[in-house]
Amino acid sequence: GRFPSELAALAMLTKDPSKVNSVLDALDQRITTYFESLLVELRKPYLERKKVTMASDNSPDGIIASDFADVYAKFPERCVQDISKMQMMCCFAAARRYWWEYRELPKSLEQLKLGAIVVDPFSGNPFTMSGKVVTEIVIKSVGPPRENNEELTIAEKRRTMFPMRQLV
Repeated sequence: GRFPSELAALAMLTKDPSKVNSVLDALDQRITTYFESLLVELRKPYLERKKVTMASDNSPDGIIASDFADVYAKFPERCVQDISKMQMMCCFAAARRYWWEYRELPKSLEQLKLGAIVVDPFSGNPFTMSGKVVTEIVIKSVGPPRENNEELTIAEKRRTMFPMRQLV
């Protein structure tokens, strides 16, 4: 829902269509500035980034711009989350390969010699790995800050396409 002052500002555009172009120009400037700042922060490592906010007010362009900012606010976090998941899958695959070669799991992810792939982009520390046998491997990331402190996890599914006893 919108506040009455926001609705009144947007309603002004229907009463005076000549102002639409100036509102669109101002909106374009706000969004361009926002995305340029967002791109600068995306080039930095996750732990060094600052939150990018869009200047907003009760002007028509400010109201519309705040809707765009809400949509893209979590975009940087989601990019890193996807990268983190790919890294965890690489760690998971490497741990399984290690098991295939040595018939035991590595004592730590560092033992796999994967370099920066084992580093959780959200904490700067290695992902954690647990499990005593190959069917119990769990790779965890601290993940982005969340309200419920939920962790990102890549785990072996109990029901695999091929039962483990056939693969061993």
